[in-house]
Amino acid sequence: MAITTNKTTIDPLNESINPIPKPRISEQQLTIAAYKDVFSADDAKAQRVLDDLSKFCLEEFDKFDVNSARKTDFNLGANSVIRHIRYMLKRKTEQKQETVIS
Repeated sequence: MAITTNKTTIDPLNESINPIPKPRISEQQLTIAAYKDVFSADDAKAQRVLDDLSKFCLEEFDKFDVNSARKTDFNLGANSVIRHIRYMLKRKTEQKQETVIS
């Protein structure tokens, strides 16, 4: 059954005229999924790398250096890396998907 509106015939069975909206995963969701794949808790190698980054980025240690503001800044910068990785691993990948008509 075709519907005519403003001199345009719309046929619901013709996908070229009436495409079905398809969910699309955003770049952000793909990035979150990649972090979870790379740093999977099930993988011993990934856990070893994550533990090493934790030590290198001073996750469990004091970042403040009494003698040097520059060293403190460096430590905080390194620490922001492991904090970002942990943040990405906690995020949900099933967040709202965009619906796109193409």
